Amino acid sequence: MQKGWGTRGEDAGTRAPPSPGVPPKRAKVGAGRGVLPTGAGAGAPVFLRPLKNAAVCAGSDVRLRVVVSGTPQPSLSWFRDGQLLPTPAPEPSCLWLRSCGAQDAGVYRCSAQNERGQASCEAVLTVLEVRAFGIPEIQKAKLMDPR
Repeated sequence: MQKGWGTRGEDAGTRAPPSPGVPPKRAKVGAGRGVLPTGAGAGAPVFLRPLKNAAVCAGSDVRLRVVVSGTPQPSLSWFRDGQLLPTPAPEPSCLWLRSCGAQDAGVYRCSAQNERGQASCEAVLTVLEVRAFGIPEIQKAKLMDPR
């Protein structure tokens, strides 16, 4: 897992760099700009845009994003299936999962905490394995032998 970067538009500062030689495949989960500045919300953390369930194809990149308000500014923690994940830097409200595989599937939770309280939201990420269907070997033999 890795925090991405960006260069243009709405996603400036949050877009993951493409993998070498492979065009990027992305799925967005949630939306927004993260933790709102101090004073934007009063009191305990509140998720203005929580996580949403998503399904992505294996090998895709996915971005999990939240928007949280609260005063003082809440700190965020990320979990997958109850296990604490490293906090994404420099934008803790955006968690990138690169080249998703079966190991990335699970329940993701973002927890926001400040001195006035705590809030959390969660979503299920499903990673779909895409299998290539081909011609069975016995059919290949018949196609190759014109008899």
